[in-house]
Amino acid sequence: MPRETATERPDSFSETIESVSEHITRLEEELDRLQGLATLGELTGLIAHEINNLLTPVRSYAQLALDRQDPALTTKALERTLVGTSRVVEVISALLELSGESRFTGSTSGTAASPTEAFSQALRCLSREPARDNIELVREESTECLAAIAPIALHQVLLNLLLNARRALLPGGGRLNFRVFEESEPARATWNTPRVLRIQLEDSGCGIPKNRLATLFEPHVSHGDGGGAGLGLTVCKRLIERAGGSIDVESTLAVGTCFTITLPIASPPHAAASIAA
Repeated sequence: MPRETATERPDSFSETIESVSEHITRLEEELDRLQGLATLGELTGLIAHEINNLLTPVRSYAQLALDRQDPALTTKALERTLVGTSRVVEVISALLELSGESRFTGSTSGTAASPTEAFSQALRCLSREPARDNIELVREESTECLAAIAPIALHQVLLNLLLNARRALLPGGGRLNFRVFEESEPARATWNTPRVLRIQLEDSGCGIPKNRLATLFEPHVSHGDGGGAGLGLTVCKRLIERAGGSIDVESTLAVGTCFTITLPIASPPHAAASIAA
């Protein structure tokens, strides 16, 4: 039987490595897709309940207006109907948007995202305003710079972190801070990215035990106590790292948790064009 030559073995080994890499990529894409579906599943119950809350008074006002034949009451009923149905349309649109995005979570289409817009979109997906759960939302956005990441990916990350923070704050409520700011980071700076973008989501919730912080982003560990559930944080970490960023967490029991996302700042279009030229 002919023996394999030294020149054949490296080629075979390279093909095996390439095949394994492709398989890992496919598994990661499937994991992203499943996490998107899991997020949708969690939101569905919340949204269904909220839509019911929105439509019930609309129906009551309409029935009352029909029964009494009162022009003033009819006008008020129509106003309430307009407000309620507009809110329902907004909620459903946000859900459909997320449903479409969940199939393309790993997509690299679009390389610049607005943290402000991504967070607002995540809030719309929740359907229920934080104030209704006694959650004080404070937004501190000191920069309008875009992050060098696909908008879909940033939306997915912030939505997962927002859901985790909401769980940590319920049922009593508390404070939720969303911050966006620029900061110098000499250790990671290059000639064309001297500053980075920091995105923080900090809650005053139950906190995460110290022994769980080390495994918080690992896929085989489940955290069902407000510190993240299932594969959500694993996917968040991978999406951020794909964009050349990082995600860190600090937490103290009974005090709260703060997630910090660090991302490169997207180059302005005119700067990219001059570099290409």
